[in-house]
This record gives sequence, C-alpha cells and structure tokens, in this order.
Amino acid sequence: MKALESSLHFNYPNELVLSYIDLYKSIGNGHKNIETLNKEYSIYHDITFKDDIKYLFEMFFKGYKITEARVKSIIKGNDTVAKNNDEKYLINLTEIFNKIYSDLNFNLSVNEIKDLEGLLERGIKDKPTGFKKAQNNQVSYRDKLDSLIKKYDEIKKTNSVEILYLNTSFMVDFIKLSPLYNHNELIGLLIFYILNLRGDCQCAVYSSFFKKIESKGDEFTELLNKSYYLYDEGLINLTQLIKFFLNIYISLYDEIEDLVRFKGVGSQLSKTATVETVIYGLPYTFSKSDIMEKLPNISKTTIDRVLASLQKEGKIMPLNKGRGSQWVRLDNSYEEREDFLKQFK
Repeated sequence: MKALESSLHFNYPNELVLSYIDLYKSIGNGHKNIETLNKEYSIYHDITFKDDIKYLFEMFFKGYKITEARVKSIIKGNDTVAKNNDEKYLINLTEIFNKIYSDLNFNLSVNEIKDLEGLLERGIKDKPTGFKKAQNNQVSYRDKLDSLIKKYDEIKKTNSVEILYLNTSFMVDFIKLSPLYNHNELIGLLIFYILNLRGDCQCAVYSSFFKKIESKGDEFTELLNKSYYLYDEGLINLTQLIKFFLNIYISLYDEIEDLVRFKGVGSQLSKTATVETVIYGLPYTFSKSDIMEKLPNISKTTIDRVLASLQKEGKIMPLNKGRGSQWVRLDNSYEEREDFLKQFK
C-alpha cells in the first residue's frame, strides 16, 4: 500500500494544481449540463454504456475473435449464448456494467472485488478464480487486500487527500498487489471508474470514460508502469498519471457541454440544419458515427437524408463504402457564413 501511504505526504506541483482547478471548474459548470441531459437520460446514457463495454473489451482482449456485428448485438443484449471464450468475456463484461448501473452503492470490499472477477470469469473453464494462494505461509492475498481497503477508508475519512488522487493511489496499489488470479489491471481500472463515478466525476455517465482511455491506451500503460519505478523504495511519483486522468475527465465534461449546446441549437433549428451544423463543425474527414455521437436524439434516417442531400449538392463525398465508411467535406463556403452556434449562446 505504498502509493496510499505516500499520498499522505504528497506535495502537489503547480502543473497539477492548475489541472485540478480546470477540473473543478468543469465539475461546477457540468452540474447544470448534467441536469439538462437527465431529462433524456436513457438516450444519452445508452450510447455511453455501449461504448464503455466495447472499448474496455477492446483494450484488454486484443485480437478477439468476434465480428463487429456480433459485438454490437451482444452489447445490446440480443445474443446471450456465447460461441467462444471471447464472447463469454464480452457477455460477462456487459453484465458487470448492468450491475454497476443497477446498484451504484458499490461497497469497496474483498467480497465485491472477488465477485467482480468471478462474474468476469463465469463460464470460462479450466482457470482458477478468486484470490491467489500465498506462498510459504505468508499473509494471504485476501488479507493483504483487506488491509489495503482499510487503509483507503482510513485516509478517505480524514479528507486529507484529494479523492481522484486517493482513488488513483488505490488502483496503483491494487494492480501492484495483483491479489486475484485473473485480470487485475482490468478490475483495478474498473474499481477506479466506479469510485470516481460515486464521487464528483459523474460526467462518465454521459460520455465514455473507457473510450478515452482506450484511445490513449499506450500512454496509460506507460504512465502506469512508470509509477512502479521506485515503488518498493516508497518513492512513488503519480504526478503524470494523475494529470492524465485529470485531462480525461476535463475532456469528458467538455463533451457534455457540446451535447448540451447542440441540444439547445437543435431546439431552435430544424433537424436538417442541426445535422448540417454538426457536420461543418467536424474535421474535414468524418463518419456517420461522429455525427451520431454529437446528436444521439436525432434518428439515423434523418442523418442519412442530410448526407445524401449534401452529397447531391456537391458539398460532401464518400471516401469508401460499407460499415464505418468515411465522408469528406468539399464545400468551404459554410465557414464564411455567420457561425450558427454563436446565435444561440
């Protein structure tokens, strides 16, 4: 529990203080935005929920043998009979997220953590599950984890360590301890996600945390590994890892602000104009899914109709066909007009 112990004596450098200021500004502004989105909770959260499962799965089960169509079907809950172990893991991960959001009163305990691994490994044969066996009459891994949790709770009650820093320290200690037979890093990151979700970082309900992490997977792995360089000596520096997470959460709040802004624009413009506004706010090369992320409450049919209309007008053209096809903008005159969004701020 060296990371937790070092958190009590950590001096926050200026670069981290500035990032914290940005985060708490975003949290303050985000409360009103979240209230706005709560009115259509099921629409916005459904997209985030599916993205979280998909990208966490891709991050930890690289090279999986499932078609993209089947991945989507399983995450939607349409297929619950697995054809291979990869599909079993995806189904189990979907159930874990259902459990997280049906019971946000997650209790940080050895039993809850053991249950997480048990649920993830359900149906996977010929693999031991649960806590690893201690060697040579050493303290059991279960007891070591229990001590780690008690230390976390003890520090949390003092309010002496900022909560994101505390949760990161717990994750680092948990992964270093690796008390379970399987998936310690995945479960450590999941616990981190749940602990932050219970706190101030509720932006992750409406914008995918794991999509952000997966897109920066190599950086995350590198910073996590760096946090262990002098771990045994107790000289732990989590500054860059904390800053990484701060930037993730700030960007999630920025995306929520975009959702609310486009939602507001959409209430005053026609759906067609709203889709066009979003398209001209995207990079020159974009996909239909990019539009859908910005406008989850507008139907695919409407988006397809706008794309077809803009293509006919010579303003956009497809770069390829099929699933995941890309489009490119050809018309720059739109940028010369008054910015639609400024009218409605």
